[in-house]
Amino acid sequence: MHRVFKYLISLSLSMLLLPLSAQTQNKNDLFRYEIGKSNIDTSLFNNLVSARNLKSFFDEIKNSTDISIKKVEISSSASMEGDVISNKRLNHRRNETVKNILMHMSGIADSLIVCIDKGIAWNELRAMVDTSHMQYKEEVLYIIDNQPEETWENGTLVDSRNKHLMDLRSGNPYRYMSKAFFPFFRYTKIKIVYTGELSYDGNQETAQNNVIKNTVLHDGETNASSLVIEIERDSTDFAESQKVSDSLKNIQQQKISEIEEKITPSESDNATIQQSLESDKESTVVSSPFLAFKTNALLLGAGVANIGAEVRLADNFSLDFPVIYSPYTIKNDYRLRLLGFQPEFRFWLKNFTEGHFFGITGNFAWFNVSMSNDNRYQDTGNRPLMGVGISYGYSWKIRPSLALEFTAGAGYANIHYDVFYNIPNGVQYNSGVKNYWGLTKAGISIVYILDSKR
Repeated sequence: MHRVFKYLISLSLSMLLLPLSAQTQNKNDLFRYEIGKSNIDTSLFNNLVSARNLKSFFDEIKNSTDISIKKVEISSSASMEGDVISNKRLNHRRNETVKNILMHMSGIADSLIVCIDKGIAWNELRAMVDTSHMQYKEEVLYIIDNQPEETWENGTLVDSRNKHLMDLRSGNPYRYMSKAFFPFFRYTKIKIVYTGELSYDGNQETAQNNVIKNTVLHDGETNASSLVIEIERDSTDFAESQKVSDSLKNIQQQKISEIEEKITPSESDNATIQQSLESDKESTVVSSPFLAFKTNALLLGAGVANIGAEVRLADNFSLDFPVIYSPYTIKNDYRLRLLGFQPEFRFWLKNFTEGHFFGITGNFAWFNVSMSNDNRYQDTGNRPLMGVGISYGYSWKIRPSLALEFTAGAGYANIHYDVFYNIPNGVQYNSGVKNYWGLTKAGISIVYILDSKR
């Protein structure tokens, strides 16, 4: 509420400044990104609301015959992950993405657009740490202030400020900052300079709608948009600007309570924005994981080879299909020769390959196992081990394409087996059937994730 009130007061007073001076309206960041990404994900932060505001602004410009856009500046910033060179490339891709969206929305000529690389947001990080209550704050500030950003020798990166922060206190401050601060440094801002006045058609209701449209709320907070507008007018426009100022004062008194209410995009607005975002297939599409390959490190440690694939069926559902194949004998008294499958239908609480999940698992295996010099157990040949169970797991994303998956499952298995003397060509001397209840699955898996574009 306080921020909205301050914004309206500032906007009203700005209309009374000298006619030849530039006037600036500041908001927060316009588009934000996932780590290492340059495409616009409309489900992230307030990107959808920001795109809607930008589209509405250009629609007003197109409807006015007195407006002339002089220049547009697009500037992108990166967080601390990665080196200077890779982040420079990343900022370039982000600038190009927003440039393509903006040109599609507005029809502005390429020659009027300037793209700026703001580099890594070290100054913003320092300011955020300085005003926080985080642990080891003074040590973090000392590194930021005294450690060079990067040190290169003979074309090789040998030291960096980021490395010193990662090494500080076993990496605990860095992990905290990467979650609490870094996401706010991956953004693109836009500054638009134009001449003339936006027309309110002499209609106060239209003026009210325009003011509200530029202060859209999202989840109870002021819209996280950063459409920075510098208005340059001729002296002949000054009288008109005073009329607009008086109109805005009246709007402020009548509508200040209404601005607190959350304004959500209409279906038609959403469709228009989505069409704009999807128009450039190379830069504006949204990435989404659709397939993952994995191997269970616990089974590898036991000498059992395995590989698996998991495919996304929907946003919160997937099918996991691990294959266990171990055809070799490690030694005579320790043999785990297996061919097994554990298909699992999963429900993800957050998103595919991210966070907690629950599963229903099937178990099928042909086996030839010995754990001592006495006996060797083998499937009967008539049917494999068969069972069913439930599972729980958690996927921890280390990078966008790499994760560690922890899982455990329990259930029922029916086992038909023959018993042999564990010697070369040992004869069968027994057989049996076992109904097993208990642990049926355990794993710590390394997961490689593939993205699709949608």
